Amino acid sequence: MNVQYHRYDSIQFREFLEELATARVTPKRFKQSRVDGLPVPLKKRERSEPLAMADVFRILSLRLDERCCLIADIGDAIFGAVGIRSARQPQFIAPAYYMSMGFAVPAGIGVALASEKLRPHVLVGDGAFQMTGVEISTAVRLRLNPIFIILNNDGYGTMRQIRNGSFNTITRWNYARICDLVGGGTGVIASTKGEFDSALVRAQKSNGVFVIELKIPRDQVSKQLAQIASEVRKVRGTNNS
Repeated sequence: MNVQYHRYDSIQFREFLEELATARVTPKRFKQSRVDGLPVPLKKRERSEPLAMADVFRILSLRLDERCCLIADIGDAIFGAVGIRSARQPQFIAPAYYMSMGFAVPAGIGVALASEKLRPHVLVGDGAFQMTGVEISTAVRLRLNPIFIILNNDGYGTMRQIRNGSFNTITRWNYARICDLVGGGTGVIASTKGEFDSALVRAQKSNGVFVIELKIPRDQVSKQLAQIASEVRKVRGTNNS
């Protein structure tokens, strides 16, 4: 008998069915996990505070609606996006974790071409952006309108949480100036909560390519990534040093 990828030569399928018919299985009751509530709007006094990774997803949650399609690349872009809570219903697209690094920028172009009703909001780390980010030139040439949000934490932030080392270092780019390179679009830099919120509102009111470079401290990660990295380190039997 075969069950998916496993083979049991000593068991006949008929024997399995006979045992299954007489088996009494008590379903296990799982406690429903608590669902976090909707995000609290920014208070005036906190708009000048430095931007942490958790704030990125909080602000996105407040600004996304059914006209948006959030496209997350691998790394903290996708891990953190899992925690987005919204009273509205934006679309969401992401790859399978580390199977497709650099997925989000080209995917944003695809979404913009596929549906005029959806505004792509592309969430991508600086490492992933360096792989395919220059595809923004295609969006400019085709007069599309994706909003590209670059999480600039100065390197491979996800890998730093699992195994720190010089191999997580990447070349520093002036990401907000990518629009100068490709000859179109608008680029801005945000390092506080208020700057990101204002930049996102401005981007959503625009009609073309908009790039928001977010300056994130190196030690800032989402709650989801921190939990996953901790479990991976346990499995590997290593610490983050």
